[in-house]
Amino acid sequence: MAAKAIDRDMVIDLLGTSAMDRATIVRELIARGAVDGDAKQIEHDLMRSLQTDTAFTDVAGGVMYLPAIVDGTVWTVWIDAKDAAQGYVRAHPHISPLTWWLVGEETVELVDESGAVLGDLGADGLMLDGADTDVCSPMCWSECSRRRVSPTPTGNRWCCTRCAGAWRMRRRSTPP
Repeated sequence: MAAKAIDRDMVIDLLGTSAMDRATIVRELIARGAVDGDAKQIEHDLMRSLQTDTAFTDVAGGVMYLPAIVDGTVWTVWIDAKDAAQGYVRAHPHISPLTWWLVGEETVELVDESGAVLGDLGADGLMLDGADTDVCSPMCWSECSRRRVSPTPTGNRWCCTRCAGAWRMRRRSTPP
């Protein structure tokens, strides 16, 4: 009989918004009947699945689920009009930590103040100004840049975002 595969959703539920060491995760998965078999093999399988899923990260206290720790946070984003017209916003310095959330999740929506979905976000690496640069995409940033936020005299914009299962954009007329 084949062993049960590691259930990603069960691991997410176990972690919640806290860190947990791998051995504790394994014990909890076994206790809940989510996996069976040798604990060492289960820990090995867990390690392999966590290494390939960028929504999880190692911290001093063990493993954390990144989307859970950014949910409910507010971030100020500089939206350069030229970059937005090309379909991306540079992650550094304003939203670098959030790019790992975007890499790890299948779908993260960008929504405006009213809750209207502007599009799905993703994370990419582009060669910009001679350097490998982390960016958030896709083209919905251009829409946000044009109509959803207040412009600066140069056409660039500040946006305030809130992570709540989606990125919620709010207008800002002044920098943070």
